[in-house]
Amino acid sequence: MAFSKHYMFAKKNTVVIEHSQGKHLRAKPGSLEEIDPDGGKGGFAQWEAEPSDGGKKVKLKSTKSGKYLRIKADGSSIDVGGGGGKWTVFKVHKDGDTIKLESAEHGGKYLAVGKNNKVRTGGGGPFCKLKIYRQN
Repeated sequence: MAFSKHYMFAKKNTVVIEHSQGKHLRAKPGSLEEIDPDGGKGGFAQWEAEPSDGGKKVKLKSTKSGKYLRIKADGSSIDVGGGGGKWTVFKVHKDGDTIKLESAEHGGKYLAVGKNNKVRTGGGGPFCKLKIYRQN
């Protein structure tokens, strides 16, 4: 089955990002620059992972739009409108079989999906835990 093995941040690969509520992050159909928490594993939820710094950092580019996931310059909003610059770089924090993605520019701001199923920034708690699976 596709997307059943954990991504190891060793090389570029197509991945899906499972969040704390059990679904996958995706570019929103009909509005590709919006991030949406209700994805499965189809094209809108697939990302090209671009690791750097020996797997300690990563950029995630939507395979649908070619734009990058980012925490914007304001430090509080998240979208899929990045061009690959500094706002699109995330530090990778491994924690058992989960990972957390912290903005490389906004220290302490993590990608999160709250219990209300809303994509937001978080402080590193349980709503920031993600599982990233690679295309097999």
